[in-house]
Amino acid sequence: MKPLSECPDIKKFSREEQLEAIKSRLEIRRAYLNAKIDRVLRQDINKTASGEDIRAWMDSFANGVGLDICCGNYLTEGAIGVDSAYNVLGNSFNFQGDNLAGFPAESMDYIVCNYADCFDNPLKVLNEWKRVLKVGGKIAFVVSNADCYEASDNMLNGKRLFLYTPHTIELYLMKVFGNCKVRTHLSMILATAIK
Repeated sequence: MKPLSECPDIKKFSREEQLEAIKSRLEIRRAYLNAKIDRVLRQDINKTASGEDIRAWMDSFANGVGLDICCGNYLTEGAIGVDSAYNVLGNSFNFQGDNLAGFPAESMDYIVCNYADCFDNPLKVLNEWKRVLKVGGKIAFVVSNADCYEASDNMLNGKRLFLYTPHTIELYLMKVFGNCKVRTHLSMILATAIK
């Protein structure tokens, strides 16, 4: 390769100046992340964040290499975080959890998701999750239970696209995986299946 001539508008940096510029950018990133962490800690202190019991249940499936879809600020320990939101702490990849084209088939031991009702095509997402799971791999996910809400509760809020009943979740899982375990916990549905 033969480089072209240098642009006169580009400032030349010494090695020391380059290192200082890198440190400065990293300090800005650190301040941003610390602000996000502080916000999450304030939520916990103010009891505005909930669901620790459900997170612990999902964590119990995290054995081996796996994905935490819609991870938000609370990434399952050891998981690879996937979230379409850019402003969350847990994500390693910013894309929708229903298109995992960046992950090879049969490469994951588990997939967990605490916001599976945000996808507009449940069969598509379940088939995509099945594709990346190894044989014997598990999925564990949570959705809101439609049986617990009134029409006036405004649960379809732009992020949550669908509400399900335990029976509909069972039908979807049986169609894709041929097996499932579906339970309810308060206003939530907890679902698992094995590939």
